[in-house]
Amino acid sequence: MERKYLKEMELEEQVDIILNNNMLRSDFEELYYSYLMDVQADQGELMLGKNYPGIDIKDHYSSFFLVLIDWEKFFNNLDSDYLNSDGLKLYADIKNLYNEYINEDMYSEKFGELEIEIEDKCKELLSICENQLHEYEHYSEEDMIEELKYHIDNGDYENYYIIDNDKNVVYEDITKIYK
Repeated sequence: MERKYLKEMELEEQVDIILNNNMLRSDFEELYYSYLMDVQADQGELMLGKNYPGIDIKDHYSSFFLVLIDWEKFFNNLDSDYLNSDGLKLYADIKNLYNEYINEDMYSEKFGELEIEIEDKCKELLSICENQLHEYEHYSEEDMIEELKYHIDNGDYENYYIIDNDKNVVYEDITKIYK
């Protein structure tokens, strides 16, 4: 019985073996999804501010949605560096309205109109932010394969091997068997 370690194989062959083994693939997909959820949380805090000021986060089964509770806190804590192009355009519009708003007499009719318009645009901007964050919940096969290659290059699978070129069963040292 001849052992052949994955680390001795070409990268594409290692990827093929891991992705065609149901248990290894499932373990890796779970690891990758967990990583993406961590990135999503980090990006949310960077974009929207620590503890999401002015926003309420509602859990919805395996996802979430965001509700605007204070447009001014939301807008003032938002880091526009993390917005996509649609978000940046809307952010610039809101910023112009906000500058007009803070220079307006708070007892004027225009002040109230500006506040309503800004709040509506902030709801729209929050929706864009939410959609950006939801993108982490879905990934392509290509993205997953690139991440798998990264893990292989870092030696995460160096103790995995097959016996007698049977690629359907992968062993990890002597402790685990993946079928």
